This record gives sequence, structure tokens and C-alpha cells, in this order.
Amino acid sequence: MDTIKFPYGPASLETPDSAAAISVDIKNTKTYVQISPTESVTLDLVASDELMVGSEVHVDIIQDATGRALAFGNTGDTIVAPDLAGVANDRDTILLQWNGTAFVGGVWAKVVDAA
Repeated sequence: MDTIKFPYGPASLETPDSAAAISVDIKNTKTYVQISPTESVTLDLVASDELMVGSEVHVDIIQDATGRALAFGNTGDTIVAPDLAGVANDRDTILLQWNGTAFVGGVWAKVVDAA
């Protein structure tokens, strides 16, 4: 079944289990990826062939008492954004936009001691 894409349908929510390497398929025009890392993580995003330019991916990283690093990998599609040095109990959210060839970082928000 085809996805009814945002804003006509709901945004997608992806909550992958923590692992050293996480790959998420992006199909919707708005996708939330929520990660609670239990180890250092490399995140790869894979754009579907139909993904429209301007589609947004919000990556939400929720740290526990041990901050863990998050690296943006390029095994899937290119991600142009700085890696994250994890800080205990912080919450970081980064907005990435698809430009047709790469996910490009723009807005970064940090909540200090979010636990």
C-alpha cells in the first residue's frame, strides 16, 4: 500500500533499537527518528526513489546518564551534518532536509539535562 504522505497523512515515526549501526528508510515528506542510544551509534538514512526535495527528517537523540556519540554515516544516502558528542542526560534534535542527493542539516536544538 502506498504511503499517504504528510500533510495529507500522518508523519512517520521511526524508533529503531539502539545498535552500533542503524539504517532508516525514509519514504514520507516528514519523518521523526527517535533514538535512545545504549552505545555509540552511526546513523544512516536511505531515501526512497520517490522522496521529494524538501522532505524533512527530525532526528531526536535522547541520552541517558551516559552520553554516547552519534555519527552520521554515508552507507545509505549522504548526510551533511556534524556528528554529535553525546552528553549525559541531554536531548538533541536535528532537522535534516532532502535536497535530491543528500540529507542536509540545518536546525539543531539541545535540551540540557533533559532526564
